[in-house]
Amino acid sequence: MELALPRPASKEECDGAEYWVIRGSTQQLLARDCDAQDGADARAHARVRVEAPQIIVDYEEGLSSDLCAGTNARLSEVDFHLVEERRWGGTGRLGSCTRAAELSADWATQKHTARWSSRACSGRPLNDAHTGDAIPSYQVAGVSEQTRLGTCAATIGQVVTAAGASPSSARVRAAVVNAALLVEVSGLTEGELSVHVASHSPDDGFMGSVGCGTADEYRLSTSTIDLKSGRVKTSGKQAPQLTVNGRDDSGVRLYAAALNGIGRLAISLRGSQGEHLDSALLSAHPSAAELPPLGVWFESKEPCELRSGRLELRTSSGPEPILRLSGS
Repeated sequence: MELALPRPASKEECDGAEYWVIRGSTQQLLARDCDAQDGADARAHARVRVEAPQIIVDYEEGLSSDLCAGTNARLSEVDFHLVEERRWGGTGRLGSCTRAAELSADWATQKHTARWSSRACSGRPLNDAHTGDAIPSYQVAGVSEQTRLGTCAATIGQVVTAAGASPSSARVRAAVVNAALLVEVSGLTEGELSVHVASHSPDDGFMGSVGCGTADEYRLSTSTIDLKSGRVKTSGKQAPQLTVNGRDDSGVRLYAAALNGIGRLAISLRGSQGEHLDSALLSAHPSAAELPPLGVWFESKEPCELRSGRLELRTSSGPEPILRLSGS
């Protein structure tokens, strides 16, 4: 199924449509479009089709300076919950968009994958695109206390076990809520966890693509915490203040406040038995270009409801949630 409003021959302006998901009193705008794009930075045409059990919305727009951007959203045909979303930016040529930077979220599996590249600087060729896990970031009004992760976080991949070491079931989950980083390490209580952060440069591009800023502009910084002792080592001007927020026999919860101004973030875990995990392909001394963009594009509360129907925020002092957002 494709929905469009035809343009009368006598009119040059956009005859547009808006695509909304409405459930009771909840309304979510998916896209605005025209029947055809008639200039750079003008609205393009959105296509809506049904491929059971999903409804799919596709939109791609040509921008000025030979740039382009687009989005793909997949919703459940049954309850209209957002199942997957993908957004991208790149270079447009002859009506097609070559993607250089891309963010996608699979809400059912908690996968948040980023693909980004570096802009050509000082005559150097464009680097190949990098990939990594974009930690999602949310703003939730009315929450001022230190919280625990509920159902809304990115699961950062499979822990790689060093040769000769026993297989590990360790996992890391992370999200940013109201500019505070929340990290849960499960299946591991000893080792080191590092958080690498950097700011945005003024000329960074779409969906995390890296511009030509100097090292000082990116303010690359690292905090490393010993999971057992809680001792922290830092480097750089904006290293997160990591603290242990709680622990039990199976894992450790970590917290870092005041991430305002952070644009890129990666997490590294090193277990005491040789286990290791990186949220992106990082060198021994990472640069800002190696860090995935912080997933501020995923600020909607809606995806937090998808996995089990609610987002719960908890304090460290008790098991009952201080805030619960439930879907219909």
